Amino acid sequence: MKRIHATDQAPGAIGPYSQAVEANGFVFCSGSIPLTPEGVLIEGDVRAQTEQVMNNIEGLLGSMDLSFENVVKSTIFLSSMDHFGVVNEVYGARFPSDPRRGVRWRWQDCRRTLTSKLK
Repeated sequence: MKRIHATDQAPGAIGPYSQAVEANGFVFCSGSIPLTPEGVLIEGDVRAQTEQVMNNIEGLLGSMDLSFENVVKSTIFLSSMDHFGVVNEVYGARFPSDPRRGVRWRWQDCRRTLTSKLK
């Protein structure tokens, strides 16, 4: 059975997708960009953008009584490898008790001028 999850603690879906889908005991979250739950794009500073992305994921997880401790895999997209250190620091701070997660780093030419995106 599949269950769709949505919350106002993260930006609403801006396309034909769900914020999260639960299936067979697993939760699959959609990617997040640095939009506030109100839909304001955080621009410029990579730390501020990454914090917003992490806040979005935390809000979505929290709405399902989950936390970053439940995350087993994520993919981080960077517009520049120059941002790796800052993004890694912000990301790692959300996993203080067990930072070993299945994380995959990717550099890609993002369509929008965003410095980080979390999948």
